[in-house]
Amino acid sequence: MLRKMLISAAIAGTFCAFFSVGIDWVTNMLARGQVIALSFISGFLGSFVASVIRNWNGPDNG
Repeated sequence: MLRKMLISAAIAGTFCAFFSVGIDWVTNMLARGQVIALSFISGFLGSFVASVIRNWNGPDNG
C-alpha cells in the first residue's frame, strides 16, 4: 500500500512541477528550479496526506 501511495504522490508532484513551468513562463517571479522544487514538494505532500486520510480506517472506505 505504501508503494502505491508513494507512486501516486510522485506522479502528482511531477505533474505539479511541469504545470509550474508554465506558470513560471507567465510570471517570472522565482527561479525556475525553485518553482519546480516547491511545486513538486507541494503536490507530493498533498497527494500523500490525502491518501493517508482516505485510507485511515482501511482500504474499503470508498
